[in-house]
Amino acid sequence: MALPKLNDAPKYEVTIPSMNKKTRFRPYLVGEEKVLLIAAESDDINQITRATLDLVQACIEDPIDVNKLSSFDAEYLFLKIRSKSVGETSDLFFLCEECEHETSVTLNLNDVTVEFPDDTSNIIEISPGISLEMKYLSYNDSLSQPEIAEAKDDISRLYAIIMNSIEAVLTQDERLQVNEEPKEELEAFVNSMTSRQFEKLREFVLNTPSMKLGVEFECEGCKHKNQTTLRGLSDFFE
Repeated sequence: MALPKLNDAPKYEVTIPSMNKKTRFRPYLVGEEKVLLIAAESDDINQITRATLDLVQACIEDPIDVNKLSSFDAEYLFLKIRSKSVGETSDLFFLCEECEHETSVTLNLNDVTVEFPDDTSNIIEISPGISLEMKYLSYNDSLSQPEIAEAKDDISRLYAIIMNSIEAVLTQDERLQVNEEPKEELEAFVNSMTSRQFEKLREFVLNTPSMKLGVEFECEGCKHKNQTTLRGLSDFFE
C-alpha cells in the first residue's frame, strides 16, 4: 500500500524587487530545509550559496534563473519563503546603546522592504564620451567570487566588488562588454581613474539596494528607547 501524499503546498505571491515582477512561491519542505541546514553547518560559502539558490529555485513558480538574481532579490525571496515555511517572526537580541543590556525583540518579517537609492541609473559618466554601464552583483557572484569572498580587508573587498559590478564600457562609437576583455585590461582601466571618477563607482556599489527594517525597542534594563536598522539577510537571523 502506497503511503499517502502529504501537504498540498499553498502558494503565495511576492514581487521581485528589481524587476517589479510578481511571482508565486510555496513554503520549503523538510527535505529542502535539511540540505540548507547541512550547508550552513559546513561553513563553506559556496555550498551555502548553492543550497540557498537551489531552494529559491525549487520554491518559486516562474522559470526564473536564480543565478542571475541580484543579491537583494535572492535574499528577499529567501526571506519570504522562509517566513511562510518556518514563521513570520524572528526573535533577535539587541544591545542597549546606553547600558548595553541585552533585550529580546520579536520582528515581523512581513514588514521587511527593499530600499532603493534615489538615483537608480546604472550608467555612470566618468569623462566626456566615456561612461560605464554598471550592474548589481548576483547573489551567487557576491558570495562565491574568490576575489570577493577571500578578500583580506574591506578595501580589497570593495575594489573586487566594484570590478565585478562593471558590465560594459560605453563610448560614442561602441559598447565594450568587459567580460569579453582581458581582466588585466579592466584592472589597468580602473587603476588609471582619478579619485573623483572612482568615487562615482564606489557610491554606486555602496548604494546597492538592500533589505531594510527599522527596529525600535525599549531596553528591559534601563528603559532607554533605542532605534536601529537591519540591512541584509544576515542581520535578520542569529
